[in-house]
Amino acid sequence: MRIKSKIIYSIFLGLLFFTTNTSDIKAEQTIYGWQKDKDNWYFFDDSGVMVHDTAFYIGGKLYCFESDGAISKRVGFSDGRYFNGDGTLRTGWFKYNNKWYYINQHTGLLCKDGAYNVLSDWYYFNKDGSMTTHKGWINHKEVDQKTNKTYTAWYYSNGNGTVKTDWFKDNGRWYYFGKQEGSSEYYSLEMYTGFRYVDGKLYHFYDNGWMSYKQGWIKNDKGWHYLNGDGTVKTGWLKSDNKWYYFDGQGKMLSDTKCMVDNKLQSFNKDGVWIG
Repeated sequence: MRIKSKIIYSIFLGLLFFTTNTSDIKAEQTIYGWQKDKDNWYFFDDSGVMVHDTAFYIGGKLYCFESDGAISKRVGFSDGRYFNGDGTLRTGWFKYNNKWYYINQHTGLLCKDGAYNVLSDWYYFNKDGSMTTHKGWINHKEVDQKTNKTYTAWYYSNGNGTVKTDWFKDNGRWYYFGKQEGSSEYYSLEMYTGFRYVDGKLYHFYDNGWMSYKQGWIKNDKGWHYLNGDGTVKTGWLKSDNKWYYFDGQGKMLSDTKCMVDNKLQSFNKDGVWIG
């Protein structure tokens, strides 16, 4: 947040007067850049707006300004940031008390309590912001941003702070860690469950993350599906017991409907059997 105002020189530079034959007139002027008032430094951007209550880059350094606009004098960890004592914030990787931390270079905020993408690798950070050194499964509680409900997220840590991404095999079972559904550029990592696309193929994963090896029919709250036995889910046409069925792009069997398939109007009975 920033507050815009025209500043009279008397605030920071002392009261400036010039004398005429009739009266003394205060000179009013918009202030830019660094300004000092007693023991505090302030900064005004190119629009004359005083920077305050935020982290702000100046001359290649990230500074923190308090709510009144004064440059911060804090030292050490505070409010999810690390203060150097000269108004600047630490960013990037750093080691403190034999633990590694990473601070976002844009916001100055500590990465903590979850998995974060750092320079193209995914790392897991504990609640205090320290990088995990644990090797194995991590049970993490997260809040769904859409429903505001808490759910369990699973990660597998490699022991060096990074966590598994893409395909991962553990005790003979395959898992997949990938882009969180519905997220965009700054996406979140998650272990896949349910019906999910991977590399252009639709797969089925159990609630515990195991890729399904089952072959045959399964039913859920969306309808009937057919599993191929290699983890993938049937889409398109399927012939079973001399009957034809059709599955949409999400692997759901069409039933009791007429719709366009292969540029033709096709009919399916209540059991999903194609009837012409």
